[in-house]
Parts: sequence; C-alpha cells; structure tokens
Amino acid sequence: MPPSFHSTSTLEKTQQVETVLDHPLPAPDAAHAYNYPGSEGFQHQIAEVQACLTGKLLESPNYPHSEMVRDTHLATQRPTLAASL
Repeated sequence: MPPSFHSTSTLEKTQQVETVLDHPLPAPDAAHAYNYPGSEGFQHQIAEVQACLTGKLLESPNYPHSEMVRDTHLATQRPTLAASL
C-alpha cells in the first residue's frame, strides 16, 4: 500500500473534493528483518488482524467483508469498464 492515497469525489457537477489519507510506513527497525523492500507496510494490516483476533471479532470494523466484496468486484470489472470507454 502506498504511504498516501488520493481520492477525488464529485459533489456536484462543478464541485470536486480531494481527500488524502496518510498511512506512513513505520521507520525501519534493526530488530526485525523483512523479506522484501517496503514490506514493513504490512504492519498496519497485521496490527488490525491481531486486534480482531484479540477481540474475537469475525471481521474488521475498519474493513468489513461487504467492502472487500465491493472492492474485489470493482477490481475485476475495471478492465471491462476501461475497454468499454
């Protein structure tokens, strides 16, 4: 995941709002070795999984199953949508 994500939403025909979500990567830690450059970014996901397991949750309140299904559908439809433009 990139350190920041930019999203532009259209509120009205002439009004757009840009949202930037920052997810800075943790600083490199000499106590831990990573197999791939940039893989320390998975720490956000690992922490979320640990919190869900500790809380005995079946899904993350921050990224519920319904959003995963929606995102998967959008990702698989993107090539089809792009070809139709």
